[in-house]
Amino acid sequence: MQDLRASADFPGLACRSEGTLRVMQTIGASARRSLVLLATLAAMVLVSCGGGPRTLEIDRGRLVYVAIGTSTVFAPSSSEGAIYVYRDLLAEDFGVEVDLRNHTAPGLPASTLLMNLQTNERLLEDLAAADVVTLHVPKTDWIVPYSESVQGTADCGGDDGQECWREALMIYRSRTEDIFAALTAVVDPSETLIRVQDEYMPFFRGTEADRMILSYWQEGEAYVAEVAAGHRIPVAGVLDAFHGPDGTDVPCDEDLLQSDCDHVTAEGARLMAELLHALGYELAE
Repeated sequence: MQDLRASADFPGLACRSEGTLRVMQTIGASARRSLVLLATLAAMVLVSCGGGPRTLEIDRGRLVYVAIGTSTVFAPSSSEGAIYVYRDLLAEDFGVEVDLRNHTAPGLPASTLLMNLQTNERLLEDLAAADVVTLHVPKTDWIVPYSESVQGTADCGGDDGQECWREALMIYRSRTEDIFAALTAVVDPSETLIRVQDEYMPFFRGTEADRMILSYWQEGEAYVAEVAAGHRIPVAGVLDAFHGPDGTDVPCDEDLLQSDCDHVTAEGARLMAELLHALGYELAE
């Protein structure tokens, strides 16, 4: 089995695992995307030549991978979606069969995900058996401010016409806290690898209204990262990778989203999986 351990000496590494070298070789699609992945690699201090925190080890012929969230993570197809690409990367790195147990669903509200984490017996059984868990916190409930504000062009309350967005963000923050608490109550991040990905903003075309909505989106994802850090869980920065660090890139102009500016392309899904992969296999201390 490969030894995939983290080093405080990154990026000046004397040794690297094959998995990390493969990431380094596949992130050259564009300078911006390469920099995003390199920053993630550096921030998570991926690989070491010995010592340091424990990493995921698989001592049998199968790895159980549980994916939870919305269908955002498996577009555009069952072979090219991000969770399937990540499954294949896990199989390559560990040299074992990966049993993907897909609990993502289209249009899954955060409230339903929370209830599933508390009461869904099949999900709870799969989480108990999991070696790897990936989480995407749904923003499905944000459809209400989308419709009320007509994507920011109409008044949705408050002196500035943005009250519905503030309310949506407040609810999202609360549900994010509850989802992480429920997940870590049944899955110990020091024993099971938990990885989170944040989310690009669909339908973004760079208008003034879009940029206003994106500011709330960014604040929501920043809070996901804050809560995740409190549970010692790293987050793959899909939002920055798709929109750029200044939030001006239009993902459907970059061939990361399909022409509907909603669903990811194969290239976008691959990038999402590579961002998860770049987080490495270090368990929480």
